[in-house]
Amino acid sequence: MSHSSTRTSIILRQKGTCEKDKMLEMLVRANEEQGAMLVALRAEEEERVRNRQLREEQDAAYLASLEADQKREEEKEEARRLEEEESRRKQEEEERIRAEQLEEERRVQEKAKERERIRAEKAKKLTEEPDNGPGVTAIAIKMPDGSRKHRKFHGSATVEQLYDYVDSLEELHSVQCQLHSSFPRQAYGRELNEKTLEEVGLCPNAMLFLQPEDT
Repeated sequence: MSHSSTRTSIILRQKGTCEKDKMLEMLVRANEEQGAMLVALRAEEEERVRNRQLREEQDAAYLASLEADQKREEEKEEARRLEEEESRRKQEEEERIRAEQLEEERRVQEKAKERERIRAEKAKKLTEEPDNGPGVTAIAIKMPDGSRKHRKFHGSATVEQLYDYVDSLEELHSVQCQLHSSFPRQAYGRELNEKTLEEVGLCPNAMLFLQPEDT
């Protein structure tokens, strides 16, 4: 008999007993007679093996291709995610900067409104500027921009009235400010509002500097 993985063929049939030599002769003759069939069977088996290996190689190549495609898609998806995340981050940063700009604009506008309210209020409180004469002091004020303002007051006028004049100036853009002298440096803050100019030593004249205290 000839065996393969899928077929079994009978190449010799013998009934009864047979001498050894005769059996060997019969087998040799049968093998010669059936040689072509055995070669064909062997070739067929080899072809099946090759086909199976080819299919396995094709399947492996297909799976590798699928894995490569999947990896490329994952890489593309990750790139899209990173791009979207970066775009979102930039948008959030732009929105934050814009919000800060709007808040700063609002703050500046509110400060300007408050400054204008104070200016108008203090301008209404100003008394008429006196002429030169006894008991009158001349005050020169150097503004933050380097310009100077001159105003005469009665020596009996209070520091509050001096600040009313300062607060009424259109050139002043600060809500909070303080007057001080240079040499020697002496501050004349609003805590002295009830004192007269004569009492704080600003008679018969004085040169003061205006220092903003807010930004």
